[in-house]
Amino acid sequence: MGSVNDGAPWIDRITTTNYPKAVQAIDWGHADERLWKVSKAVFGEGTPQSQSWAEQQADHLWNGGVAEV
Repeated sequence: MGSVNDGAPWIDRITTTNYPKAVQAIDWGHADERLWKVSKAVFGEGTPQSQSWAEQQADHLWNGGVAEV
């Protein structure tokens, strides 16, 4: 069983309580949003480095490369 959600703590708590063996994953939209937040925090908003890093990490995720991210 799996749970695809936005990664909110309350969802984790409910899922873990009711389905302790469930594998949880963050949905694509929220995962991509978090990558951009990290890139802006690290490299600065609107910088070429920020855009390059976020796009590269999104490509890794899209292709199943979770470990690379």
